[in-house]
Amino acid sequence: MSNTQLTVADIAVRQDSEGRFNLNDLHKAAGGERRFDTREFLDREQTKELVAELESQMTEIPVNKKRGRYGGTFVVKELVYAYAMWISPAFNLKVIRAFDQPRPKAWPWPITPPTTSSTTRSTTWRSSSIRPGS
Repeated sequence: MSNTQLTVADIAVRQDSEGRFNLNDLHKAAGGERRFDTREFLDREQTKELVAELESQMTEIPVNKKRGRYGGTFVVKELVYAYAMWISPAFNLKVIRAFDQPRPKAWPWPITPPTTSSTTRSTTWRSSSIRPGS
């Protein structure tokens, strides 16, 4: 998973372990209209040609469909741009600007889950690797 979070139109766009972006999240960010469904986009001849070109130039898989609760269609950045251009010029600009925005980094060290004291019922967060002076 990437160390950064992409947000488009107030929708967090998930990434898979290879850094591909969830096209279903982008569909939601675009308004979720049926005519802009991810399957419609991927079935277009122009999209198929772009995927073939990406496959010829990349070692990674440009489109990965995952089933299940945390599934979806994950695509490389170039296909995110192509999808956004297909939707509308306004959505395309939102996506470009979202990529251009500095994105917050993930927390630099692991955080342990909150613990609850049985006497005070207060919740505290602790880092497992905080060092003095950090």
